[in-house]
Amino acid sequence: MNDEQLDRMLRASAPVPPHSGDSLTLRQQTILASIVEQTPRRQTPRTRRLALTLLTPLAAALAILTVLSVSLLTIFGTSPAAAWGPAPLVYQGTTATVEETVTTATQLLRASGEPAVAERTSASTAWNLSVDEAGSPEQVLSILPIVTELTWAADLSGRMVTIAGEPFPADGGESAVPDDDTWAPGAVIDDRVYGPGEYPAAFPDAADLDADDIAQLYALVAPDPQYPGDALFAVAGLLTEWTLTADQHADLLEGLLVYEGLRPLGTTTDRLGREVVGIAAPGADEREATLLLSASTGRIVGVERTVLSPDDALGVPDGTVISYTLWKDPE
Repeated sequence: MNDEQLDRMLRASAPVPPHSGDSLTLRQQTILASIVEQTPRRQTPRTRRLALTLLTPLAAALAILTVLSVSLLTIFGTSPAAAWGPAPLVYQGTTATVEETVTTATQLLRASGEPAVAERTSASTAWNLSVDEAGSPEQVLSILPIVTELTWAADLSGRMVTIAGEPFPADGGESAVPDDDTWAPGAVIDDRVYGPGEYPAAFPDAADLDADDIAQLYALVAPDPQYPGDALFAVAGLLTEWTLTADQHADLLEGLLVYEGLRPLGTTTDRLGREVVGIAAPGADEREATLLLSASTGRIVGVERTVLSPDDALGVPDGTVISYTLWKDPE
């Protein structure tokens, strides 16, 4: 990756430009509010569900998630089984340090070497905190994740398909999930085709991403070494658009070791039934991100975000899971 390509990548990923004194563009304001602060967006009215052409794929997915969550709330109302979000994952503890956890993962990655070439494709399953029409968080009976399948090309053409995932009870119990008359699991919610030059890639030149590029990206997105959770915004942005190589995943993990406060959590089963290893990473917004690594391949397969403070601006209880994104592991 040359300097010009890296500069374009960093500019695209930066919610606020490194210089000061200039007013923010609308795109920068949107990124700042919706990605860095992770403040849930107000729902998109039904008549505009498909009018999302000006949103980035990540913002579009969040908007669709909001509509789905509000639809469920409207149909079923509240009940004793309602919750703000899914139950937190339960981990089997570990005596390994963060350095040892990362070393184990990177050894798996370097040994496999697969995939050896980065691809402009991504498959993810995601959920975001539900909000009502006024923008206030609301409890739901069911967690309805969204599956997004993206494939794009160097000429910025591509296709993104958004599919309703398999719902599960929000309270973590065994109660039946209410029927949803709007979207059945597997239903196509949105199918968008981008002509050449139309796909709004945040990372158009990440195919040659190396350890030095990653260090610069982390320094831009998360300059304070106390807040590794902020660096995971960059990780999520990359994996939303790319299936990176094994070596690039290893570089992403090793690059995080410059941060303080990383905490190994041990192993658990993620929300797709996979065995994963968790690493907690505090953020500047008094929320904690959890990085999920495949126990079998070492690849980064998920990021979850949780409220740490009862005084959080969202107004949800301490410990509430407010979002998760899980990526397909190409093993």
